[in-house]
Amino acid sequence: MVKTTFSKTFNSTSSKNRHFDVCLMDETHRIKFPLKSFILSSDAKQLVKRLANKLNFPIVKYNPKSVTSK
Repeated sequence: MVKTTFSKTFNSTSSKNRHFDVCLMDETHRIKFPLKSFILSSDAKQLVKRLANKLNFPIVKYNPKSVTSK
């Protein structure tokens, strides 16, 4: 997310806010259920490891499958 602020003299200041989301997804990654958002990736990874261990789910990065027309 980028936040831009303009002054009366049209000078601008931009700042980026990165965040790391932890989500449950279906096999195709088309349906995402967001659980929590973090500023630090290390905090997100800790939660992911705990959830994967308790729920017996694999840890995967978001990568939706391409839809092909028939």
